[in-house]
Parts: sequence; C-alpha cells; structure tokens
Amino acid sequence: MESGKRNKRRIGLISLVIVIIVCVGLIIGGMKLTMFHSAKLDEEILDQVVINSPNVSLGSRIKAQNDIFKGQFIYKQYKDIDGYIIPWTDIIGNYGVWGENSVGRVPLNNFNGTLDFTEGTNQKMMKFYSQDVPYKKINNDIVLTSTDTDKVMEMAISFDKKYSLKEIRAKIPVNLNIAWLWLGEEENGGQSDALTPDQVYGFEGIQKKVEKVSDADIFKGNYNNFISSLESLASKSEHVANLLTKYGKEDIDNLQFKGIVLTGQAINFKQLAGAPFIRASEIGATADIVPYIKPYK
Repeated sequence: MESGKRNKRRIGLISLVIVIIVCVGLIIGGMKLTMFHSAKLDEEILDQVVINSPNVSLGSRIKAQNDIFKGQFIYKQYKDIDGYIIPWTDIIGNYGVWGENSVGRVPLNNFNGTLDFTEGTNQKMMKFYSQDVPYKKINNDIVLTSTDTDKVMEMAISFDKKYSLKEIRAKIPVNLNIAWLWLGEEENGGQSDALTPDQVYGFEGIQKKVEKVSDADIFKGNYNNFISSLESLASKSEHVANLLTKYGKEDIDNLQFKGIVLTGQAINFKQLAGAPFIRASEIGATADIVPYIKPYK
C-alpha cells in the first residue's frame, strides 16, 4: 500500500519535473526564436534603406516594446547634407516569435497645399520625374539657388534621358556631391504624379572622401551593397526580385541612371541652371551654414 503511494508520488514528481523542463525549454526556445526574428528585422530594415531611401542613412534604434515573445523598435534615420547631419523620419519595426515581422515608415506627407513636407522634421520632400511621363507640371528648383549663400541642400535631379555613371560624373561640377544614384522606380509609380522618395530605387554615391580609396571603388562598393540587399529582399517582393534579375549580374559601368541626388552649398547649384540634361530638379532637405561646421565641398 505504502509502496504504491510512493510510486504514485514519484511518478507525479517526475511528471511535474518533465512539465517544468518542457515549459522552460519552450520559453528558452521561444526567446531565442524571438531574438532571431529581431535580428532578421534589423537586416530587413537596413536592406530596405540601402535600396530605396534617397540620401538617407540608418541611425540608432530605440526599444519601444520588449515582451518575451514580441517587441518593437524605433529606428532613427538621418540625412547627410554636405557634412551637415540632420534628423529624418523614423521607421517602426515589430517582431515576434513566429516571424510576424512588420515595418512601417512615418508618413512623408505633411502637405501645405502646394508642397510635401516630412512628418516630424518639416523638411521639404524631394520628388523625381521619369523621362517618359508627360507630367502636367515639372518643377525646376535649381534656378532658385543662385543667390542663396548661407545654406547647404540636397536636390533631386531628374535627367532628360538615361546616362552612365561616367557621363554623369563628367557633367556634375566638382564642388557638388553625387550623393545618390537613381536606377528605377515602383512598377506602377509615376504614371501621372511625380515619384516620392519611397517609390524610387538606387544606391548611395559619394559625399565624404575615404582616404586611400578611389571614388571608382567607392561607387562599386556601394553598388555591390545594393545588389546584396536586393538578394536579401528578393523573396519578399516581386518588384525587388525583378530588380535583382535586371541588375544582379550587371557591371556598374554598363548601368544607365534616370537621375541623381546632389548635395552641396546652395550657391554652387547655380552652375547647373539651364543645363540641358536636367529635366526637373527638386530641393529637399536644407540646413543653415554655421561657422563651426565645414561643408565637404
């Protein structure tokens, strides 16, 4: 009788230990899986910024929510405007144990009736114009910069036709930076309205020089980063997969670009006023020049 009771207690204790071990294992496994998906979220957001965020870089991240099996990060972004670092809009990323990751950007659509401004920064949004679309209105902001001597700015330049990197570098004055190069856009974008920054795809150019590294190597390295990010995101987007098919094995010297983003001192843009290769130009973010920050150029 006593022996039977002891056996039942032993079995009950063993069962309880097994349940505890299983629960602890599930919790630990769930936490590791959650951390894995958190890291995947970081990679996805970085890759997305690399391929379609004109002159935008990813900064630090802030933990907004942190549960055992899910969480939320706020990713800070910034722009480099010829050596002036200014804040840009945030990206909000959610992750979970089962990989239910989601990414949302703070809207870029504060509108004053004529122009678009970015949420939270009050900076003007650049827009881009395809060569083959008959827009009702095309902006040419570059003519407004000739007398402005106390600002640095970025400007989206939309070409009259596609040009190679070699041709572009020959056309752009040396006192302006080719900060970003535009290769393509959303498949259904720009049919009647100018393209917003989240609709265009391309890769980083050069602003700050890298010691002992040639400009050509920097451009190639940035293009390789673009291809690597396309590879990482191809399974998530048919459009990205199509971009990878088109550019994955293409040499940078054979690429044809639809436009660029330039940065520099505002007064230096006047050299390009009336340039025949420019179909449209849109001023974006600007910053006041101060004595203690020297522009790159």
